[in-house]
Amino acid sequence: MKFFTSSTSPQLPCVYNCFATRTTHDVEDQFIDVIKSMGIGVAVHYNVLHLHSYYQKEYGILKDQFTFVTYYSERSTSLSLYPLMSIGDIERVIGVVTDLIVRCRH
Repeated sequence: MKFFTSSTSPQLPCVYNCFATRTTHDVEDQFIDVIKSMGIGVAVHYNVLHLHSYYQKEYGILKDQFTFVTYYSERSTSLSLYPLMSIGDIERVIGVVTDLIVRCRH
């Protein structure tokens, strides 16, 4: 498994309120569960509109119509950033994510 982050992928620029990550496999749920279990805020980075029931009902859009954005959505997450984070908070988040990446590579 390979992770891409804002610092390693020019397609994922950091907007300074979140740090985007993306995996090469569909492990978003597991990644989110592990990070949340460590007390770190994380969420799906990009929920594609065509997967929302309104757009499917109103326009008859199917999941397979937009395969690239569906692929991206299923593999992307955001780690929250906020001004009151201490250096210790930041180091803890970095450590948890780094440990997870190392574990997933083996």
